[in-house]
Amino acid sequence: MAVNDYEPGSMVITHVQGGGRDIIQYIPARSSYGTPPFVPPGPSPYVGTGMQEYRKLRSTLDKSHSELKKNLKNETLKEVDELKSEAGLPGKAVSANDIRDEKSIVDALMDAKAKSLKAIEDRPANLYTASDFPQKSESMYQSQLLASRKFYGEFLDRHMSELAKAYSADIYKAQIAILKQTSQELENKARSLEAEAQRAAAEVEADYKARKANVEKKVQSELDQAGNALPQLTNPTPEQWLERATQLVTQAIANKKKLQTANNALIAKAPNALEKQKATYNADLLVDEIASLQARLDKLNAETARRKEIARQAAIRAANTYAMPANGSVVATAAGRGLIQVAQGAASLAQAISDAIAVLGRVLASAPSVMAVGFASLTYSSRTAEQWQDQTPDSVRYALGMDAAKLGLPPSVNLNAVAKASGTVDLPMRLTNEARGNTTTLSVVSTDGVSVPKAVPVRMAAYNATTGLYEVTVPSTTAEAPPLILTWTPASPPGNQNPSSTTPVVPKPVPVYEGATLTPVKATPETYPGVITLPEDLIIGFPADSGIKPIYVMFRDPRDVPGAATGKGQPVSGNWLGAASQGEGAPIPSQIADKLRGKTFKNWRDFREQFWIAVANDPELSKQFNPGSLAVMRDGGAPYVRESEQAGGRIKIEIHHKVRIADGGGVYNMGNLVAVTPKRHIEIHKGGK
Repeated sequence: MAVNDYEPGSMVITHVQGGGRDIIQYIPARSSYGTPPFVPPGPSPYVGTGMQEYRKLRSTLDKSHSELKKNLKNETLKEVDELKSEAGLPGKAVSANDIRDEKSIVDALMDAKAKSLKAIEDRPANLYTASDFPQKSESMYQSQLLASRKFYGEFLDRHMSELAKAYSADIYKAQIAILKQTSQELENKARSLEAEAQRAAAEVEADYKARKANVEKKVQSELDQAGNALPQLTNPTPEQWLERATQLVTQAIANKKKLQTANNALIAKAPNALEKQKATYNADLLVDEIASLQARLDKLNAETARRKEIARQAAIRAANTYAMPANGSVVATAAGRGLIQVAQGAASLAQAISDAIAVLGRVLASAPSVMAVGFASLTYSSRTAEQWQDQTPDSVRYALGMDAAKLGLPPSVNLNAVAKASGTVDLPMRLTNEARGNTTTLSVVSTDGVSVPKAVPVRMAAYNATTGLYEVTVPSTTAEAPPLILTWTPASPPGNQNPSSTTPVVPKPVPVYEGATLTPVKATPETYPGVITLPEDLIIGFPADSGIKPIYVMFRDPRDVPGAATGKGQPVSGNWLGAASQGEGAPIPSQIADKLRGKTFKNWRDFREQFWIAVANDPELSKQFNPGSLAVMRDGGAPYVRESEQAGGRIKIEIHHKVRIADGGGVYNMGNLVAVTPKRHIEIHKGGK
């Protein structure tokens, strides 16, 4: 083969991510060189040309190697970025975990480069036997040419191939060094971020613990700020203060729950562990703050309910209190309202009673019998009544008090002893009343022990230091009705109250009720045939140091007064008493109202008994009751309720007046009546009904 027939190989730079191939390759132009030409003895004729070709190819190879080395770091890190992108890692790591994921990519690439390097180094070596081969290659090549006297082509291709391997190994080693440094830098950065995260987490935890220890203080401070932002109340009542405080706490809870919802969203979308921990701690603190506020709200609600109950009880007490001055005069008073005005003045009423007693005494002296002498008429002012009220005297609960001695109370009777024994004292005269049309007539009636009982119960009044009043409590004869309270306002504190050492309570004067008027009438005796229905009356004794003489009190409660049933009730179907535990209660069935309407009952107890007897005898309604309840109902008792609807000892259905009797509601108006369970009855009254 002629020298001029030689074709040099080509340089190929291959960018491979650890595939085991050379980064720089030399590809010979031919794989066989044939039979070299005859070389005569003497110096080799190929040395000069061979060296020229070597230097030419070596220059190209060195330049390629130099270019790769110059941009090697950028290219290597670019490989890392490409691998991160393929793995779905963020372009810029912000957390220690992200950095460690990036480090794993770097370490994997470094391992791949090391495998490629090992693949090069494990190939059968011809000339490439030492790391300094690139420096020795030219001299080795020249020596081979001089020694062999062969054609240079084969030697040249072998040297170029080995140099390409050496340069590839150098590139891999440089990349491995770059990746190793990068890996270490990432490790250091990850550790730094982890240390910073631990420090930040410790700060967050310390802040959380401090805030948790001061939840109550923070909650109170926020409530104070919210309260200060509102218009200030001037001399607020406890009820106003409770209302304001309840509003503040309720709003604070609503605000905290909004924050709670937003914070829960942060937990779900937290960008890193630290932010998630912050949100988790905030969630716990919000739970504590809401619990603190709820505890406050519970206390406020409990106090509000307590005060409402006190006010309700006070209202019930006031509505059932007969207030009178203890000045020895004759007075009439309406329950919960005040003194009933006397048309011609209080003195005229006292004189009318005295005249009636005198007339009755004269009549009895000449012809002993049951006689009554009217002394006053009670009329009800319709202008003060609402449309739903019964505009008759029957709706007025009143009491009349007078000196018991005028009705014949013996001065020698030990009232205290009689009262302790729950005893009675016989009186020759008592007071009574009778409704006649729009007027109620008050009379003095003689007693005979048969038609008119002589015995009058005795009670002792007790001084209430809190109110400054003398009081007597009269239990109601109806289970669901509150007791009656009789009070007397003394002219001065009792003798054992020392004004010099204590400040006596000054009770308020008894107000005047303008809804009714007492008009004295001329004393006219009348004979009473049969049995007279008497209202409740008592003889009230007072402590010796009170200076108050015994008082006879006649009081009238509409429940204890005869009356006719009115109203139509309502049609009912299905489980009638199923509504007794809900809402207003179960209405009076219209078929029962039809049976009772127009009938006269001697008192409320009589009406109740007749009502339940009528229900028990109704062919449809009676099917809703068990044999035990039916047996009780046929005797005039109310049916039993299930245990969950009972209240203490109250275990039977009760009848409730929707419009209170004290407010003018009809006692026997069946449109004003509903059947309720004891539990529901209590709930209705707690609601102020």
